[in-house]
Amino acid sequence: MNRMEDAPQGSAPAPNVRLNVGGVTFDTTRDTLSKCRYFEPFLEGRFGHALDEHGRIFIDRSGALFGFLLDFMRTGRRPLQKVVAESKDALLEECEFFGLDWMAQTLKGRISPFDLRREDRDIYEDELYATDHPLFDVHKTDTTQRARTDLQQPLLLDKKSPPEVRDTYKDFPDRAQR
Repeated sequence: MNRMEDAPQGSAPAPNVRLNVGGVTFDTTRDTLSKCRYFEPFLEGRFGHALDEHGRIFIDRSGALFGFLLDFMRTGRRPLQKVVAESKDALLEECEFFGLDWMAQTLKGRISPFDLRREDRDIYEDELYATDHPLFDVHKTDTTQRARTDLQQPLLLDKKSPPEVRDTYKDFPDRAQR
């Protein structure tokens, strides 16, 4: 079925959008791009883009990183942990540029308001704007996995002068009775 005449009744060509991001070409749909704030003016016809020699929309950003953003827009799934570990800062920068807040929240290990049911999102927004300083906002807490050594806190703050040991363990019961 390469031609429209061979397509079943009621079929229509997909509204494809052809992109060239940093020399890497992508074909996607307007529906997928509508999940990203960067493309809103283009999709609404308010703003055009430069085109490359093949008529693709040209965006001067990293094509490799944009591929991860496009996959996220398509599936809603976060990139593999290996990719996040290697490129988290760069991906967050691209999320900021393209206005893909949902992915940025996911990369930071936060519960994104986009992931909530409508009812829960309403509660979240009520709590967000109800007080200036909530005690603990679970939606903004970074829950990314960290190495054990990053989570350990030193017991002795001043390493130059160790604490003075006055008694031994055997002296403890006598000192407790005093």
